[in-house]
Amino acid sequence: MKDRKSSNPKNGESSSALSVENGSPGKVADLNQILKEGLKVSEIMAMHGDLRNNPALGSFFDVYGVAEEEPEETYPSQSKLMKALELNPAMIAILGRWGHFEFVNPKFTETTGYALEEIKDQDTSVLSGVIESKGAEEFARALQKGRVWRGEMKQVRKCGEEYSFSGSLMPLEDSYGFITGFILSGQDISPFRKTENKLQQALEEKNVLLAELHHRVKNNLAIVSGLMQLQAFNENSRLLQNRLLTSAGRVQSMASMHEALYESQSLSNIEFSKIVKRIVESVGGLYREEYEKSEIDNDLEIVNLNINQAHPLSLILHEVISNVFKHAFEDREKGKIWVKLYQRSNLVFLSITDNGVGLPMKYQVIGERKKTTGYELLNLLVDQLEGVYQYTSDLTGTNFYLHFEISDAKGASNARLGNPF
Repeated sequence: MKDRKSSNPKNGESSSALSVENGSPGKVADLNQILKEGLKVSEIMAMHGDLRNNPALGSFFDVYGVAEEEPEETYPSQSKLMKALELNPAMIAILGRWGHFEFVNPKFTETTGYALEEIKDQDTSVLSGVIESKGAEEFARALQKGRVWRGEMKQVRKCGEEYSFSGSLMPLEDSYGFITGFILSGQDISPFRKTENKLQQALEEKNVLLAELHHRVKNNLAIVSGLMQLQAFNENSRLLQNRLLTSAGRVQSMASMHEALYESQSLSNIEFSKIVKRIVESVGGLYREEYEKSEIDNDLEIVNLNINQAHPLSLILHEVISNVFKHAFEDREKGKIWVKLYQRSNLVFLSITDNGVGLPMKYQVIGERKKTTGYELLNLLVDQLEGVYQYTSDLTGTNFYLHFEISDAKGASNARLGNPF
């Protein structure tokens, strides 16, 4: 307890002794002193005197500490805060230290059906019923340990209807850091979840239909390819047989792409490395004798392409591999083919090399190349990819090299060119 100087201190003493004519010794009185500076203090005055009935004296003692000026109002008034809680579009509840309801705003009542009078001093389990969920368990642990919680959980309205609650739990602390309560705020996200579920269901149905579409297209292309092969085997002309088999191989290449789409988890992107193996095997099936004496060395990295780029690249691969089997290993007992696919940044690289005898001389002349259907198709497909390629051949073998920039464009409307046939 500190001595307080009065408004009329004597010789700078910390405790003032004032003469009070009408005071009685032994009496204690409360006074609200106003110091010269205009500061308010609360004091106790004790009246005392001596046995010879000298005038009584009063000593003043400040019992509430050093006086301070009343600060100007820096926070909204309680009525404004209450108004803000009441008008807030979010559900807000104030909980006591042990999770019991002390206040709920109108939006909370509107959503849950519970007024404050119905759940006051009850804990939050009144909203969960018998529902068990991961979110509810995490919420209960946060409440018990006085931690922050953010998430979703299932709750039950007063009428028994379930709804999805998304919000947060924030602990309130006093000046000593002790938790005194919590603020629970959030909203009913059931309408969003219902819409999300409908969209998810529609997406799954769409994916099923697309997968079935690719499956049927693949089957139809396989039938077309089979008919062309059957016709080729019934022809006596070697030239006609080669043309029919080449066309059948192109159809098979397109079928391989649709088969990969059907098996893929994504119907918009294809892991092209898988298609490479299928196309090499399918073309090898058309030229079985050459395929059986060829060693295939695949160096394939994972490269994902959209359908607009996978389609022309599969046909390019078919054209090059077909030329290898048709021309590279004539009069040779065995040969080797190297196929390399990789991606660096946003560029895709494909190289196909063989150690065969090279292309026939007429195909090594650029002017002559342009007269063949295969080269016309190759140039058209490379243009569709907006890529650059080199096709070189000599007595040590043939090398095909292609690179192009990967694209994010999807859908038929984004294809630069239509069907190359």
